[in-house]
Amino acid sequence: MQMPEGFALLVDTWKQPLLWALAGAAAGGLIVLIWLGLRWRRRWPPRSLLGRLASDRSTIAVILRGLFVPTNEFFSRDLDFAEAGNPLTVRKWVNIPEVYDAADARAASDLLGLLLDTAPGRMVALRSAEAAGKGWSEEAIAVGTHFKSLQILENCEPRLVAFRHPDAFRSLVSRDIFEAKRGADYGLIYKGHLPPGRKTYLVVMGLSPAATEGAARFLRLNALTLGTLIGGAPFAAIVAIDPKLGPETGTLRWLYPRPPWWRRILNRTAWQRLTGKGARGAETSVAARPEGSAAS
Repeated sequence: MQMPEGFALLVDTWKQPLLWALAGAAAGGLIVLIWLGLRWRRRWPPRSLLGRLASDRSTIAVILRGLFVPTNEFFSRDLDFAEAGNPLTVRKWVNIPEVYDAADARAASDLLGLLLDTAPGRMVALRSAEAAGKGWSEEAIAVGTHFKSLQILENCEPRLVAFRHPDAFRSLVSRDIFEAKRGADYGLIYKGHLPPGRKTYLVVMGLSPAATEGAARFLRLNALTLGTLIGGAPFAAIVAIDPKLGPETGTLRWLYPRPPWWRRILNRTAWQRLTGKGARGAETSVAARPEGSAAS
């Protein structure tokens, strides 16, 4: 059946624009799929690494060590705008029962940033170690070296690392000991579960406040790589920190469980960067690694 001449002309007129529109729609859909894939690629490994800390909708506690003085009085330096030249003046603040170490607070800020990146809807409550007490009613991130951090290391499964007071971490699954001496400083990142409810707990603590901050910064900067390498399993990582160079200088010295060989091959560059082997001056960094380190 032959189409009318006018209808055939209309089809010929719109055929080319219609094809271009369909091609554009297909290209746009492909771009959206690629964007979603890249977004998933960046968000899923950190979510897997944090486990229920990033996926559960209940409140998570961020626990810090509280500091105090007997008089509950603290002082700050402020500019005095009433005076010419705005000289510094000292102000006294009273009835302040507790403050937090600045390095611990910066570490908590990094960890809260990681949670915001991976689980924007997560509810967070800031608690002191004293207020957290011996309770296990909510999942938590323990920041710094205090008794709640040690409780998590002792009660959660699997037991991987112990703190040796005052200046060392000791592996419970190998003979490795990481001691603060000869300028070395170390931070610990540990994720474990508390049976029978299988609540998830994360500890980020250091042999010094600077090491706590460095370990938290390391976790935030490398959550994507760590999640890709070890997935959602419980883990423990020891990070070496150079306090003179700042918190961004952390390098991986020990990781358990060690990533499968095929994951280390597929992510070879990232693995080398984590362990310091891919950076300038890496020979010194690797030589300083404690004997028998599982990250080597």
